[in-house]
Amino acid sequence: MELGSPRELLSGTRPRSGSSSASLSESESSSEDEMMLQSLSVNTLMRQRVRGVVGFSDADEFLEPKVTHLPTRQIFRVPSRTALSILIVLAALLSSGLTFVYPMLTWQNVNLETVEDFQASISEQGKELHRLVHDASVASYHELLLNIEWSIWWFVIEQPSKAVQSLYSALILEPGWQQQSSQIAVAARTILTTQYWVNSPAFSMEKVIRGGSVGAARNLCAAYCTGLFICVQRAAPGTDDFRLLTAPPYSVPGGTTTVSIYKISGHGEPASLNGTIAGYKPTQSEEYLYQVRASSYGDPLNSSSDAWAGIFRFPFEKELRASGIRKSAHCGYGRTLPIPKCTGCPGPCGVLFSHIPLTAAYSACQENWVAIRNRLANSVYDYPLTERESTVFLMVLESAASPEQVGYLVAASNSNYAAECDLMPAVDFAVPVVSRAARVLSLRFGADWKAKELSQKNFTMNFTTEGLESDQWKPCPPWQPHASHLECFGLGTRRINLDDGLVWLAVVVLPWGAFTNGTLQQQRIIADRVQDRMDAIHAARADTWRKAALLVCCAVFFVLTAGWIISTVAVRSLDRLLDYSRKLAVLDFRGLPGLYRSSTLTLSPLSEVAELQVGFVNLARSVECFARFVPETVVRSILRGDRNSTTINVRKRQVTIMFSDIRGFTSISEVLSQEDLLTLLYLYLSEMTNIVEQRGGVVSEILGDGLLVLWNTPDDLEDHNVAACSAAIAQQKALPKLNATFAGMGLPSVAIRIGLHTGDVLAGNIGSNKKMKYGCMGDPINLASRLEGLAKHYGVGTLCSDATCASLPNTFLRLAYYGGRKNYY
Repeated sequence: MELGSPRELLSGTRPRSGSSSASLSESESSSEDEMMLQSLSVNTLMRQRVRGVVGFSDADEFLEPKVTHLPTRQIFRVPSRTALSILIVLAALLSSGLTFVYPMLTWQNVNLETVEDFQASISEQGKELHRLVHDASVASYHELLLNIEWSIWWFVIEQPSKAVQSLYSALILEPGWQQQSSQIAVAARTILTTQYWVNSPAFSMEKVIRGGSVGAARNLCAAYCTGLFICVQRAAPGTDDFRLLTAPPYSVPGGTTTVSIYKISGHGEPASLNGTIAGYKPTQSEEYLYQVRASSYGDPLNSSSDAWAGIFRFPFEKELRASGIRKSAHCGYGRTLPIPKCTGCPGPCGVLFSHIPLTAAYSACQENWVAIRNRLANSVYDYPLTERESTVFLMVLESAASPEQVGYLVAASNSNYAAECDLMPAVDFAVPVVSRAARVLSLRFGADWKAKELSQKNFTMNFTTEGLESDQWKPCPPWQPHASHLECFGLGTRRINLDDGLVWLAVVVLPWGAFTNGTLQQQRIIADRVQDRMDAIHAARADTWRKAALLVCCAVFFVLTAGWIISTVAVRSLDRLLDYSRKLAVLDFRGLPGLYRSSTLTLSPLSEVAELQVGFVNLARSVECFARFVPETVVRSILRGDRNSTTINVRKRQVTIMFSDIRGFTSISEVLSQEDLLTLLYLYLSEMTNIVEQRGGVVSEILGDGLLVLWNTPDDLEDHNVAACSAAIAQQKALPKLNATFAGMGLPSVAIRIGLHTGDVLAGNIGSNKKMKYGCMGDPINLASRLEGLAKHYGVGTLCSDATCASLPNTFLRLAYYGGRKNYY
């Protein structure tokens, strides 16, 4: 960069080789723009230019600053203590009159109306009581359904699942067992034997179901892809006799095998052959085929997901009965689990399975229904429940193994229909109360059973039998669930997840009035109590008249005393707060509590006033801190509500600008630690800021180690160039003392360069419609910065332009020495 002559620099002229974002060189280079600047204000010109830009309008509050005054209206002026006292007195008198005087004057008429209302309320209370009992009955439905789920879990799901898992663990833990029929048979028999211990008297757990064959797996079997088949089945409940069914592998791949049935006595006698079954294919069983389908979705050799097969007819029932199995169930579910990988099978190795008959589910429904009947027979409800009007049944809601069985009835407390495997949809069941409930659910949610309500854990509704013949369902009439001309039922459902692929829906159907039968006696008791209460009202009326006047006088006296105390305490704190707010409005922080250690704030005992005091202290701290970032004049204008201080607003002013900088600060910062560097800057900037503010300067920005100081903005200041030069001299004079302080702290000495220039700039709020700051724009800003940099070139401490120097009094020397450095003025 080629430097100009000292005279050019001191005169404040320089070649316009470039411009910055803050300059107005483009506007000043056009004579047409200069004419516009003379005829229009800067803000008006800016608004005209921005008005045509897409996305902006002249209605923008930042482009149309207007000083508005809040309209005020005062009817009369009353001191706050007096006003508060008057309001309290009026409130006391009014409340006392409404509480005592007026009720006593109208007591006679109201008493008669009260008697009639009480008599009428008996009927309403009966309806409300029915509603409350309804809510309690819904909770009872949930409790009953939870019991059903518990019984299904422990006596239908748990035992077959544990059986197949136990046998699976035996195969895994004992290598070589995968296709050893004798070891598998022994393990299966042991597992089945231990399961029946749950039926011993020591196993309480408040079982819902109490049956010899209920709550335990019917059998435990293994079928392999090679045709190998092993199955152990309990001969009869309550005995240790078993039947062992075994079949060798296929002689021809894909052929058939022969199943041998052996009797195993619990008395240690050797196994005896009871019969054979020819032409059996274990790989075509329901359990095996289902696991083959399931394994096709994953790894066929390492699948380990256990799942329920759909409802199917158990094989070998005729042969097993002939061999001595008593009451052998015809159909049910099979809990299946893939056999671990073994040799001789290209695909899935085989399947473990255990059967649970549907009769177990029937027993669960029957026992739960009996429990409900016994509960309603209690004196609280006193309702004789019958099977004709109630039921507990289970139906298939989701089935991955047999999707066609969705909607089928699993079991019902009214009939052991599944004993012969005559499976059917629940809506077609022969028992009316079951089919009607299933039809209502189907009509409301659709035959696909995919409704959101049914996917929830619990659901409750009521319905009438009216309209079901025409495929329409209706809810029970409000507050008349026991109407004699309608059959009204309550229905509760609970979703029971047997596993991820099989979901049952437990349904409880009861007469809707079953839980409200005992409320009639309760209504009679309530009526008697109402009459007793009316007699007490008549007796207390005379006594109330005598006490009313005394209570009114006491209440008024107490309220007056309390109101005066409260108003005194509250207003005293508010008066102090008013004085503080007046000081804050002019940025007089002296004496404001909370800003200095010597000042304390006494909080009012009233919480709201105390919160207001704390809020004011926080506001004062914020304003005091805000005044450190923004010139105090701007802060005062904002506090006064001057809208020009909060919008984009600039004006042309002649100001004196000072740029100061520490010489060699980069080198200093490289050798100092962060703590020492911050200490040096804090002491230096504090001293320099005090000097310029004492001479009317406004610190616009702190630029690291440098300062940008303005004179004659935002407040007018006469001889602002003299004040700026005086501040520059004072800064140079302060350096020796400051450097001595640095030396005592082990910090390096500093020297500063100062550039001064006076010129016309645009001063005010600059920015966007979101963010703005108070500052200046124009070439004088750039020139002052250049002068600070050129002080190094000319070897001086302070360098000012001719525009600043021209009007200095003779007391200022053109060349002065401070601290061993030259300072040009």
